Amino acid sequence: MPTDPYAAQLASFTASKGNARRGLVDLYKLRKKELSATGKANRGLWEDTYNRLNTSYGAGDSALAAAPGQALSAVSSSGYNLGSDPNQFKDLTAIASRGVEPYRGYNAAMRGAELARAKSSVGEEIGATRYAQEGLGREQSAAQAELESGIIDTVGMLQQASSQFQSQAALQAQQQAYLRQLTANMAGGGGQGGLGQGQPFPQGKGGLSGAEQWIIQRESSGRTTADNPTSTAFGLGQLLISNRRKYASALGVSPDTTDYNAQLQMMRMYIRDRYGTAENAAAFWRAHGWY
Repeated sequence: MPTDPYAAQLASFTASKGNARRGLVDLYKLRKKELSATGKANRGLWEDTYNRLNTSYGAGDSALAAAPGQALSAVSSSGYNLGSDPNQFKDLTAIASRGVEPYRGYNAAMRGAELARAKSSVGEEIGATRYAQEGLGREQSAAQAELESGIIDTVGMLQQASSQFQSQAALQAQQQAYLRQLTANMAGGGGQGGLGQGQPFPQGKGGLSGAEQWIIQRESSGRTTADNPTSTAFGLGQLLISNRRKYASALGVSPDTTDYNAQLQMMRMYIRDRYGTAENAAAFWRAHGWY
């Protein structure tokens, strides 16, 4: 019997299933690691901003406490509060002109607002990272389910292909054994196919009797696609369409099937109903040239 290529593919695929599962797990481990690193870096940036704001406003308070007059006169270079907005500089200068306390109050309010904004951003980054991690977990579960479904489908497909291949190979082996037996019978000489008028039929092979083999060889040479161009006769036993429909219906197959076993069963049912035995059918064939 020829080597089954689907069995080899099935064995190879089965051996690689573990690698596919591990590869998927490793992929999501890497993505989770990258996501955590990104979230940590973003939190670090906001925490650094928070610390810088705190330090800057603290330095401003210290300057006011140490030298109020000097600090107020240098408000244009105090830096962090002003940025590059000329309106903010104008408003800040007006506040500073009213003295130390108004400026200190403004400084404290700005400090509180900006620190709260930076702290909120840290919390938002933590929440965003957690949400992304949960989404990645759901994505991984879906990917694993899809992988398992694909594994099941592929295994099933390969098993079916392997079963069909083996069935076809077994059928071909049966047909080849049958043809070898026919060749050996015909090589014996003595009438049609090596059989004289009164000679018994040799024991058949491949599940066929000698008489069945003798009839099939003359009707179709063992071909399930043998087609008579002058009638509706078709297949191993060259049954007419009316008989094929009758027996195919009983078997639950198509009357035009090319399945070896189905055609053989229809031929046997026809022989049983018309002749009783294959030996009787073969005897009729030898006498009339048909059955």
